[in-house]
Amino acid sequence: MSGETEQENVPGEEGRFETATLKLWQEVVGNLELASLEEDSFIVQLGTRAVPIRLAFGKGSPEGKQIRELLADCSPHRRIGLLRTDLDSAPILLRRIPD
Repeated sequence: MSGETEQENVPGEEGRFETATLKLWQEVVGNLELASLEEDSFIVQLGTRAVPIRLAFGKGSPEGKQIRELLADCSPHRRIGLLRTDLDSAPILLRRIPD
């Protein structure tokens, strides 16, 4: 992950994931492990080179709505990059990284 994030250890279903929050103009790159709705959040888990990352987006937030749409046609284990922006029309950008 480029830049610094706020992180804490949280037990995941398939091991331990670092919970992270993307800051503006920060990108995380990894393999998509899980995308699911949990209570009031949309959860994305990525396997990165450094440590598995867990991102939580508010289900009703602009980021949460957009990330669900972006990942709807993204296959599991696909290498992707997620970039947080300050753009109202695109708070999260998805980059599909070729194999």
